[in-house]
Amino acid sequence: MENFDLRLSLLNAIENLSGLPNLYRISLIIVLFIFVVLALSPTIFNESKISRFVLRVFSEPVFLAWTGLAILAGRWPVLLAPSINSDENQFIAAAMKLVKDTAFWRSVDTGTSGPLNIIPLTIPKLLNIRIDYASARVIGLFLVILSVIFFYYSLKYLYDNRVARIATIPVVLFFSLALHSNFVHYSSEHFPIAILSAALWMTCYVYTREFSDRMVFIFGAVIGMMPYAKMQGLPVALAITLIFAHILWTKKESLRQFLKSLATLALGLLLFSAINLFFLILFSTFGDFWRSYILQNFLFYANLSNLTFGEKFSQFISMASSKRLNSSSLFQITSIFLIAATILFFRESMVRRKLLFTNTFIFFFYSLFIVVVSIYVVVRPGNLFPHYLLFLVFPCGFLIGVVIGEIFKLSENNAFYKQIKFLILLLMIAASLLQSYNLIKSEHPYLSQRQKYLQDYQTPLVRTILQYASPTDSIAVWGKRNDLYIETGLYQGVRGSAMERALYNNPDEAYYLKLFADDLLKSKSKVFVDAMAGEKKIYRHDAYPEIATVIENNYRMVDEVEGIRIYVRK
Repeated sequence: MENFDLRLSLLNAIENLSGLPNLYRISLIIVLFIFVVLALSPTIFNESKISRFVLRVFSEPVFLAWTGLAILAGRWPVLLAPSINSDENQFIAAAMKLVKDTAFWRSVDTGTSGPLNIIPLTIPKLLNIRIDYASARVIGLFLVILSVIFFYYSLKYLYDNRVARIATIPVVLFFSLALHSNFVHYSSEHFPIAILSAALWMTCYVYTREFSDRMVFIFGAVIGMMPYAKMQGLPVALAITLIFAHILWTKKESLRQFLKSLATLALGLLLFSAINLFFLILFSTFGDFWRSYILQNFLFYANLSNLTFGEKFSQFISMASSKRLNSSSLFQITSIFLIAATILFFRESMVRRKLLFTNTFIFFFYSLFIVVVSIYVVVRPGNLFPHYLLFLVFPCGFLIGVVIGEIFKLSENNAFYKQIKFLILLLMIAASLLQSYNLIKSEHPYLSQRQKYLQDYQTPLVRTILQYASPTDSIAVWGKRNDLYIETGLYQGVRGSAMERALYNNPDEAYYLKLFADDLLKSKSKVFVDAMAGEKKIYRHDAYPEIATVIENNYRMVDEVEGIRIYVRK
């Protein structure tokens, strides 16, 4: 049976709906308005004075379901778009190949992203859905919604559902109203932030409730996945692990029990590494894993930009506050809350000397620690990739939630802090209205191009390539055009990143050139495409003797479309 094409079906369904942009705006306004009302309801309404029916309407399951709907209502138009990010193209192409050959690092190489970023993208195939842009972005949205649910329960365990719901508002609005391509494509941050959100939820659970060694082991197993998703997230994972270990220390009954918990944590941390080692031995891919993943991560995150940390931080501030990204609201709210909290907490601790004894105040320092480490993770590489900012969304939201939670505790017996609580609600409402208005008033960039997307669904280049290949054939692309794998539906005959690393001044250039040539010979790909033919001569395949020899002996040029040369196996 032919795989269901989600993106094409959506485009066909809405092609001629002339009033769709206005319908989208109206429905999004209604959904977000109801979401904000549900989020504020426990704070505004007195549960003892409202009916059971109203209680059910404002219940937690309804709120969480509407939270997912609020994100989907804002983000579904991105499912219509073709290629919007080269990393996403690489991940989708890798997922297509993994269906054919499950031996990661032998069949695919996705640069600094590990297998856990790619494996979820193969799930649509199990449901007979085509692996493409739309299916990948659905997986990304699912991971975002899952992360938001973990985030909500983290704050609910620490405080209550009032605090958790209010703190969820800026996080949900960020994801629902994001338009920039770096925030809406399936990125290498989606799975890592799900890992970190789950770990934070378990940290709050262990702090506030009785727990068993099973929970400690599960925490370790979840955090232990990070190296196989994205190495960049390791510092944040380490920060949360240190917090978790500190909580184990504060709750210990004896030194022996604490050491036992640490041993259980260590076993959990090693679980996924043991699984990975098993598969490396099974598929004989340890050398590829070490050279293509471990060493390349060290190289990528080295100080290649030759900038000082201060210069990198300045770049980060400019990026985070950029109006072009429409992400500044969340970070501005975080800054306001942090400054206000510092003043209020200092005042309380100096005047009353009580604040430092609240049983959750330690999380103010924990959350600050996580935010600082997350900022370091974004700043350290020195690359202005806006999708790195996704690492900051939940740490900022958690800091906001902790500040709100502490202020709510202070407001129980203090008129001054009751006024502060009221101001918090006003700030959330104002921020919600402002951010929603600024984005909803403008035309959605992906929705407005739906007819063009349908007309260009299969480009002349793709149609030409498909004349020379059947759906079961593989294709090899020389050049950073992984979108050709997705749009033709032909799986890649070479490892994805090998060509890129061979082209752009990589110290291991010779190794990756040989890898590309060997993969091409082994796969016997029906079609070879030189996507660099229209670029400088030094980047074309025939400028590299190792590749030129393979192509000359095994392929013949049959066509050229838009400066891209197409070769077919002899």
